[in-house]
Amino acid sequence: MTAKLGIVGTRQLILVQTLDIARLTAHPVRLIPETFIAVTGMGPVDSNESGKTSFLAATALLLGDPEWRVGGNGAGAVATLLFEPVTAGITGASAATEGYIVGVFADPTNVAGSACTVWMKISSGTPYVQVKHGPGIHLTPGSDDRERHLNATRVFRSLPSETFGGAEFAEKLYGRSPRVLAYVASRGQVRSRPSLLKLDAGTFTPDQIGDALIALTGRATLFERDEQERLDLANKQAELQTHIDNDRNQTAREAEILRQVEARDELREQTGAALKMWNASLARAVVDTYARAASATCLLSKAKIAREELTKQIATLAIQRDELRNLKKLQDVHEEQKRKLSEAKSAYQLALGVEGQLVGELNALESPLRSARQKATGYDLKFDPPAAEAAEERQSRNQEVGAAKSRLETAEDVLVAAKSARQEAAHGQFGESGKVIRLLAEKGITAQSLIASVHLEATYRQDWEARLHPWREALVVSRENLTEALPLLHENPGTILISRPAPNSSTDKVSRFPTGVVSAPSEAVPFLEALGRQHLAAEPVTHVHAEDIGLRIIGGFQAPTVGLDDLIAYWDRQVTLAKEKVQRRLDELGRAKKLAELAATNATRAHAAEQCASLTQHQKGLQHRLTAHRQQVMPPLSDAVDDTETKQRAAETALAQRTQLLNGANSNLMAAQEELRTLTSALNKYEAASRPNDAILSTWARGIDAALQQLGWPALNTDDDYDQLVDEAPAPPASDENPHIERRTNATLQQGAHDKLVVAIANLKVYPDSSAPPPADVAEAAGKYAASRESSGSATAEQMISTLASIMEWLDDSAERDSSAHEEVIHARQTRQHTTEFASKKCRELEQALTMTQDAIKQRASSALDRISKALNDLNRNSGGLGAKLDYTLQSPDKPDKKWECQVVPRWRRNPEGPMLAYDNVTNTAQEKLFSIHLVLAALLAAPNPEGRVLILDELADSLGAEHRREVLDAIAEVARQHRITILATCQDAIMSEASPHCGQVLYFHYPSKSEALNRPTRMFGRDQLGNRVELTAEALLEGRELM
Repeated sequence: MTAKLGIVGTRQLILVQTLDIARLTAHPVRLIPETFIAVTGMGPVDSNESGKTSFLAATALLLGDPEWRVGGNGAGAVATLLFEPVTAGITGASAATEGYIVGVFADPTNVAGSACTVWMKISSGTPYVQVKHGPGIHLTPGSDDRERHLNATRVFRSLPSETFGGAEFAEKLYGRSPRVLAYVASRGQVRSRPSLLKLDAGTFTPDQIGDALIALTGRATLFERDEQERLDLANKQAELQTHIDNDRNQTAREAEILRQVEARDELREQTGAALKMWNASLARAVVDTYARAASATCLLSKAKIAREELTKQIATLAIQRDELRNLKKLQDVHEEQKRKLSEAKSAYQLALGVEGQLVGELNALESPLRSARQKATGYDLKFDPPAAEAAEERQSRNQEVGAAKSRLETAEDVLVAAKSARQEAAHGQFGESGKVIRLLAEKGITAQSLIASVHLEATYRQDWEARLHPWREALVVSRENLTEALPLLHENPGTILISRPAPNSSTDKVSRFPTGVVSAPSEAVPFLEALGRQHLAAEPVTHVHAEDIGLRIIGGFQAPTVGLDDLIAYWDRQVTLAKEKVQRRLDELGRAKKLAELAATNATRAHAAEQCASLTQHQKGLQHRLTAHRQQVMPPLSDAVDDTETKQRAAETALAQRTQLLNGANSNLMAAQEELRTLTSALNKYEAASRPNDAILSTWARGIDAALQQLGWPALNTDDDYDQLVDEAPAPPASDENPHIERRTNATLQQGAHDKLVVAIANLKVYPDSSAPPPADVAEAAGKYAASRESSGSATAEQMISTLASIMEWLDDSAERDSSAHEEVIHARQTRQHTTEFASKKCRELEQALTMTQDAIKQRASSALDRISKALNDLNRNSGGLGAKLDYTLQSPDKPDKKWECQVVPRWRRNPEGPMLAYDNVTNTAQEKLFSIHLVLAALLAAPNPEGRVLILDELADSLGAEHRREVLDAIAEVARQHRITILATCQDAIMSEASPHCGQVLYFHYPSKSEALNRPTRMFGRDQLGNRVELTAEALLEGRELM
C-alpha cells in the first residue's frame, strides 16, 4: 500500500504554512479536510490581488500538481512563487532567493498519532525544488513573522528523511496517482493551460477531453510508456534497412570484384596455356635435335665406311693411271701432288680427330654433370653453406645421435633399477635381508622386513623414518622360530632378527603401538616402543636423538623408507617417471636421427653442387676449345685439301692425252675423286649434326629427361639404321597408360603458344577494372607484341617470352588475393546475412514487445475511462439527471513522432425518452458548467483510492445563474462529504452568500493596501457543533495539542 499511495498514504492535508511565498505570511493556515473549502478575500479594491491564487498555486505545488511540471523544463517556474518586492509594489526590500511551503498531513480522527509534515524548499536557482519529510508536526516556531523565517532553514535541515528532487517527490510522497487536481489562473508568472477544471468542457475537442481525463486520473505518462519502444523499433528498422542497403551495395561491389578476379583467372589460364605450349615447343626442339643427332651419328658411321672403300678405289685408279704414263715428269708431278694431297688430308684428318676428342670429352661430361645437377637440386652455394660446413654439420648431428643414444641407455638403466626396486618392494624383500627372507622361507620359517611391515601416520613419518633407518635390514621372526632360525644364518653374519622379548621381561607386556605407528607385526611392538623413546628435533637439521646413549640419527628423507604400501607407491611413481624419461629420450633420439639424416642429405647435395660447379666450368673450357678449333684450325686444312686436289686433277688431265686408256683411267679416277668429295661433304654435315644443338639445349637448360616428361613421352625412340637425316623425332602413339602425349610439331606448338598469347592480350585490352588497369609496362609490352604480330605476322621468341613474363608477373601479384576472393566474398555475404537476420529478428521481437505494451496501455486507459464513465453516470443520476456516459476511441501511433489518439465524447440524456446527446450539443451555459463539474469529479473519483485527494478550482461558478450555482455548489459539497476529498474553490463576493451554506470552511485572505509588503494573517472560519459559522483562532486550533 505504501508503494502505491506513497509515504503520506491516506493522510489528509490539515495545515499549510508558507514562508517567503508571494505576499503570504508565515502564519499556519488550518484546513478542514473532507469538506468544500471556499477561498475568498479582499484586495486593495475588491477581492482581486488578495493572494488567493498564490495560496492555491503553492498548495497545488506542495501536493505535486503535475501542471507545475517540476520534473522537466518547467522546474524554474516555481521560483516565481518567491516573494518579489517589485511585484508587491514596494521599495526598499530584497527579493527572496528561497522560500518554504509546509504541509501537515494526518488522519483527522487521530492527528497527534498520525501526523506527517512535508517541507518543500523553493530556490531561485538549481536545484529549484527540494523536499523532505518527517513524522509528527514540524512547523517553524517564532513569536513573529521574521523569527519564523529565520528558523525555517534550521527546521528543514533537521528533518530526518532523504531529500527528494522535483522529478521524484510526488511519486515518493503521494504514490503514482495524482494527489491533487488543480485549476488556477496562473502558477507564478505562468498562465495555466485550458483545463476541464475551468468547467468549460463544451469548448474542448474530443482529443483535448481525452488527454485531460487521462491526466486527471494520473495516467498522464501512460501514453509515453511506449515512446522509447517505438523509437527503438524505428531505429532497429532503420538499422535493418541500412544493413539491407549495405548488403545490396556490397553485393554489387563484390560482383564487380569477382568479375575482375574471373577475368584475371581467365588470363592466367590463357597465359598458362601459352607458357605450357611454349615449354612444350622447347622440349620438342630438344627431342628433335637429339633425334637428328642420332640419325647423323648412324649416317656418319656409314659414310666413314664408304669413304674408306672409295679411298682404296682411288688409289687403285691412280696406280693404273701411273702405269699408263710414259713421261717421267708427268709421273713425278703426279706423284708430288698425290703426296701433298695425302699430307693435306692427313692434317685435316688429324684435326678431325682432335675435334672428335673434344666432342667425346664433352659428351662424357654430360652424364656426370646431369647426375650432379639432379643430386644438387635446389641447393644454391650462394646462399647455402659450402660442402665442408655441410660435412661438419653432418658429423655434429651424428655426434648428437650418439649422445642421444647414450642418454637413452642411461634412462633405460634407471628404469630397470626402478622396476627392480619396485619388484623387491612388492615382495617386501630388500637387499641382503631379502636373501635371508628367502633362505628362511625355504625352511618353512616366516620372516618379514621390519621397514616393509610397519605402517606410519603421515604426520609422524619424519620421526620414525629416522628411528628405523639403522634397522632397514632388520627382519621380524616369531620368537617360537628363533631356535630353528638362528643355526641357518651362520653364513649370514650381520643379520638382525627382531622378536618379542622373553616372557616375564619388563617389556613383554607392551601391547599398544607407539605414537605415529598405525600397524606393525606384534613381535616388533616392544622394539618399536623402545625406538619411540628417541626424540625428534628439527634444528639445526631434522634428526632423532637418545641422550642417555648419545645417539643422533639424521632424518629428512625425500623418499619414503618405511611402509610397504608407501614404498610400492613411491617406486610406482619412480617407474612411471623413468618410463616417461625413456620416452622423452626416445623422442630426442628420433629427432636427432631426423636431423642427422637431413644433415647427411644436405652434405650430399652440397658436394654435388660443388661438383656441378666444377664440371660446368670444365664443360665451358672444352666448349671454348672446340669452337676455336672449328673456327681457326679446320678451315685452313680443308682449303689445303681442296687446293691439292685441284692440282692433282690438272696433272691427271695432262696425262690423259697420252693414250685412250690413260684417258679412261683418268676419267674413272676423277669420278671417284668427285664421289669422295661429295662423301667428305656429307661426312662434315653428319659430323656437325651428330651432336645436339647447343643453342637449343641451353635455351631449354633442363636436359632430355625433363623434355620427355614435359611432352609426356615415356622415352625417345631412335632407329638403328637411318638412310637420311631426320629433323623431327617420331612421336609415340597415345595409349591408356599415356593418354596425354604431346604429338604436335615444334612449329605447331610455337604457333599455338603465340596464338594463346594473342587471345590473352585481346582479353587484356578489355580488362574490366577501369580503376586499376594493368600496369603501363605490361600494357606497353603487350602492345608491342601485338604490333609485331600485325605488321609482320609473327613475333620473335624474345618478344614472346618477355611479354608473357610481364603479364604473368602482374597476375602473380594478385594471385594470392584472387585465390581467396570467392571464399572471402562468401564469408562476407554470410556475415551480412547473419547480421541482417539478427536485425530482422530483433525488429520482430521489438514489434511483438511494442504490441504487448500498446495492448497494456489500451487496457489501462480503457479501464480508467470506463471507471470515469461509471462515476459520471452515478453523479448525473444522483443529481437528478437521466444518465451519462463516455464514448471513446483509442488509436496507437504507428511512428515514433506520432502520439496516441484518445478521443472522448461525453454524452448525457436530456429527457427520459431521448438519446444520449454529445457534450457539444447546443445547451445553456449552466447545464454545461454542471456537466463539466460532474465530469471533473468523475475523473477525481475514478482514480484509485480517492480518499485524501484535493481538488482546487479557481473562480468557481462564475457566469452561472443562482439556481445552477446552487446545483454546482451542492454537487461539490456532496462529493467532498461522500468520498472524503477536500475541495478548495475560490468564490467571488457575489456568490459567497450562496456558497456559505454548502462549504465546511472559509479561508479569507486580506491585502489592505499596495503600500504594504505582506498580507494580513489569513482568517479561517468553520462551524461549531450547532452549525454556526465561527472563526478559527489560534486557541481553537491548538486546543488539546502540543506546539511543535
